[in-house]
Order: sequence, then structure tokens, then C-alpha cells
Amino acid sequence: MKIIDLIVDVKKERVVKGTIPYLEIGNIDVHTKSYKLTNKASVSGAVYSYYGDILVSTVRPTRGAVTIVTEDNLAVSGAFAILRANKHKVLPKYLFYAINNSDFFDYLGRHSSGSTYPTCAKDDVYNYEIKYYDLETQQKIVDILDHIQDMLKLRRKSLNDASLLIKSRYNELISNIKPNKTLKDIVILDPELPIFEKERIRLINLDMIKSNTGEIITKKYITDDEIKASVTKYKSGDVLYSKLRPYLNKVIIAPEDGIGTAELIRVPVDKSVANNYFIREALLDDEFLNYMNSKTSGAKMPRANIAAFWNYEIKLPHINMQNDYGAFVKNVEIMKEHIINDISDLQMLFEKNIQNYLK
Repeated sequence: MKIIDLIVDVKKERVVKGTIPYLEIGNIDVHTKSYKLTNKASVSGAVYSYYGDILVSTVRPTRGAVTIVTEDNLAVSGAFAILRANKHKVLPKYLFYAINNSDFFDYLGRHSSGSTYPTCAKDDVYNYEIKYYDLETQQKIVDILDHIQDMLKLRRKSLNDASLLIKSRYNELISNIKPNKTLKDIVILDPELPIFEKERIRLINLDMIKSNTGEIITKKYITDDEIKASVTKYKSGDVLYSKLRPYLNKVIIAPEDGIGTAELIRVPVDKSVANNYFIREALLDDEFLNYMNSKTSGAKMPRANIAAFWNYEIKLPHINMQNDYGAFVKNVEIMKEHIINDISDLQMLFEKNIQNYLK
């Protein structure tokens, strides 16, 4: 059944410019479909939405910026198509789940126009057909999917808590220490170069690193003849820092020998002086982030000043304390890996149920 046959007509209630809170497309997490409000005020064209309304972004719709409103009188961008369920025909949560799939987003993509900001018409959203059941069956499906989402929220919270634990332990470690070493003081002066297997070389590019986390999100290998002239070669355990757009805060520990974009700075930590897990956390810390953001040049493609990077003074505890911290972080990251696997399994279960009931 088409969406238009399941919703009520929404009369546009214009919002006074400058209203707070205000929800725009960028406030939606396209992975969790939740939103986070900020103190940003509404702009011209904003309209009111209400509890249970489903918002579908008509700008770059294939990104999947869709959410369900959880409060009344919320000012939202005029670029959203607002779906207000006719509750005699469809449950709001059922409609929300029914459109959260790749088929819907691909459909909107095919009906979009424009290159920089492809946009679809709101009528195209309304004309999409979803699988329809009676209200009782809809509720059963919603209950199943809600249960999986509740478990996902708990696992994501556990994952976030684990990351906060690592940060908390780091802050505790440096609380009474003054800067005492520069980054150039804690590296091996003549580090070994990696040795590769010609047919299997680990590659790390910036898009494979998740901002602010120290995590690698994509695993890729290439062959020897695919190596470009300008690269950064690194060994397992080296800390790698992105000098391009330092505000993105991309720092990792190399999981194995390999190569990466030339935008990565290799930090081969001298283990007699520093621990690589401690150094990674120091480079992820807000204090270092703010420092490097003040030491960049270039408007469109800001890059960190290399000399400023190496001259940064860090708060370095005794090596034994650093190593204890490193061992702690390793254990927490093993736990995080199990949680990530749980999240992956739950997401697959969610998709399987979407496939079974709604496609």
C-alpha cells in the first residue's frame, strides 16, 4: 500500500526564525536513526512536527536520514517530508520500520535530481509502497523489532561506557603530571622499515579510520604493484596520526606492518620511554586536538604543521605506569571487540526480520 494512503495531511505550521531547539538533517545519526538536538536556532522555512511524526530527508536521501520524533512542538527543517500516521490504518512505529531499508533509500535515489545535493520530491516519498498488515499484526512486528533495538541500545551503551573507561583511566594517570617530553623525544630515531609479502600488503587510508576513537573501520590489502610512489610505511605497533584535517582527530595503532596514505605521520614509539597505547590516547586527547587545530595551514585542505607536531610536549608518566595502562586498554579493547560482534549479530537479526516481515 502507498504511504500516502496511510498518513494524514500535514498542514505546514511555520516556525518563527530563531526557535530553539531545532532539528536539521545533520542532527540525525543515519546508523541508529536517532537524533541529537543542539542549541542551533531554526532557519527560514522550518516547520513544527509532533510526537510520532516520521521525518524523511529529501536531500541526499540515499544517506538514510530518517527518524521518528519523540517530543511535541519540535521545529524541524523544511527539507524533511513529514509522515504523520493515520492511526486507524497504521502504527507510527510500523511505518517507521517499514521505510528503514535499502529498497526505500534506493527508490528515493532513483527519483532524485541534482549532482551536489541530489533531492527528491516529497510526493515521491508519499508514493512509495510498503507491505501492509492489519493493526494487530503490525503491533506484533513492532514488538519484535523494538526488542532487538532495545538490545542494540544496551550494547551500544556498553561500548560507549568502555571507551569512557579508557579515557577516564588516562585522565587519572596524567592528573598530577606536567608536560615533560616532546613527541620527538619518545620515538625511535632510526626505525626499521616494514617487510611486506608482495601479494598481501596492509593498506590504511584516512577513510578507514573512525574519528575520535582510535578505531579502524575497514580492512584492506593490496599487492606490491598497487603501491603508489608517495606513501607512509609503518610497522605493527606504530602510532599513526592524520596530518590532514586534524580536527577529524584520526589516530590509530598499526595492527600489522603495512603502508598508508602519505597524510599519515608515523610515530615509532620507543618502548623504553613510552607505551604506544598511552601515546595514542595522548594524541586523541582534546588538549592535543586543540593544539594541532591552532597549528594548521590551508583553508580547503588544512594540514598540521609537522614541526609543531613533533615539538608538542606531553605529560609522560613513568614507563611502568604507562605499560600498566596499555595492558588495561588491551583488555578493555578485547571486551569492546566482543560487544561490537554482538552489535553486528543483532543488526543482522534486525535486517533478517525486516526482510521477513517488511519486504
